[in-house]
Amino acid sequence: MAHTLEWYKQYADEHGYELTDKAEKVMELVDKCQGFCPCRYTMWKNQGKTDDEMKDIECPCIFIKEDMEHTKKHTCHCNLFKKKEEE
Repeated sequence: MAHTLEWYKQYADEHGYELTDKAEKVMELVDKCQGFCPCRYTMWKNQGKTDDEMKDIECPCIFIKEDMEHTKKHTCHCNLFKKKEEE
């Protein structure tokens, strides 16, 4: 199940992230993917995984922290969240 923009903002704030300028467009993709990570949804579905098996990729997925560590811009793979810039 997909969440509201306010929910994502609160989640980001609680975890030291912020939303990217692409957040609303990515949220549309999450909605089309039934609340799952749009970057992984098709691949996992094509592998025959059931929705129950795909719980790890419900947005925000379990890969968010790992993704941020391995991208130059410190964003999740879908570009919904980014590391909060230190003030």
